[in-house]
Amino acid sequence: MAIAGVIIAELLQGAQNEAELEELREALITLPLIKEELEDWEEVGRLSFQMRKEGLLIPLTDCLIGVLARKEGYPVFTKRTP
Repeated sequence: MAIAGVIIAELLQGAQNEAELEELREALITLPLIKEELEDWEEVGRLSFQMRKEGLLIPLTDCLIGVLARKEGYPVFTKRTP
C-alpha cells in the first residue's frame, strides 16, 4: 500500500479539528509516497481530455490518483457517498 501527496492533502482538509488533523497526519506519513513524474502529468492531461470528449468531467485530482494507481499497480480505495 502507498499514497499520493494529493490524497494526503484531500484527507487532511477533511479533518474536523486540530487533534484529528494531527492523528491523520501521523497515520498517513507512515505510508510510502508515490511521487509523480512529468510523464504522469501528461497522462493525467490525456485522460482528462479523453473523459471530457466522452462527456465526463472528472477532477484532475481524481485523474492523477487513477494514473498513479495504474502505473504502480495499486487498487484505489474510495468512500462511496450517497
